[in-house]
Amino acid sequence: MYDHYKEATELAIIISEWGMNVEAGQILDAIKNGKSGTEIFMTLRFRIEPLLDAANVPEEAKGRLRILYSKIDQALK
Repeated sequence: MYDHYKEATELAIIISEWGMNVEAGQILDAIKNGKSGTEIFMTLRFRIEPLLDAANVPEEAKGRLRILYSKIDQALK
């Protein structure tokens, strides 16, 4: 079973290691501060979308971000 929160947390760590501390913090804050699963997913989707085409995100992370984004999007439908 796919664990959206675990994957988002792992990706936040990866992008933080690449110097994107603000973006990583926003992802972790979405999980920590969301009041409901829907709110968390909507915030994660909003925070992840700009990273999908960001030049400074490593390709491995982009692939995983795309999968996470897609799975969040499916869950919200």
